[in-house]
Amino acid sequence: MPKILLLTLAILFCVNKKSAFAQQYITAAGLRISNNHIGLSLQQRILPKTTLEAIAALNLRGVRATVLLEKHFPLATDNLNFYAGGGLHTGYDLSAGRYAGADGIAGIEFKLPAAKWLVSLDINPALHFGYTRVVDMRTAISVRKILVGEPVFKNKALKNLFKKNKKQRQ
Repeated sequence: MPKILLLTLAILFCVNKKSAFAQQYITAAGLRISNNHIGLSLQQRILPKTTLEAIAALNLRGVRATVLLEKHFPLATDNLNFYAGGGLHTGYDLSAGRYAGADGIAGIEFKLPAAKWLVSLDINPALHFGYTRVVDMRTAISVRKILVGEPVFKNKALKNLFKKNKKQRQ
């Protein structure tokens, strides 16, 4: 427990407060591999620093669907984020039948600078209702392709023009 607390404090001290957005993408999808499941992950940004992630995972014993709300915090560079959040899951296991529960998540996400790919590593504790194991702790690695990226304006005049036009449309 002290190691987790120290790691969390170290990450929070590295948070870059200058960045306006913690992630540089709007939609990303890819593969997620945990210690006992393999599945698909879809992330959709719904607020400037918040994503909604849907995970569909399976193993030899059953399937699981999870929805998570995640808050992102930039770290040392714009390409590195810490994220944390929570959500709900439901699933089916061959021996236990249908179950549901609540999830937490905390992890680090890295955007490959020269490509439109994200790599993340996270820990995902879960509390189950109607399942043989009440508590489950998973670690996972995800590799996602950015499907819709954040528009980037190199020219400040173009950026300001875009902002003015956006305000005029509303």
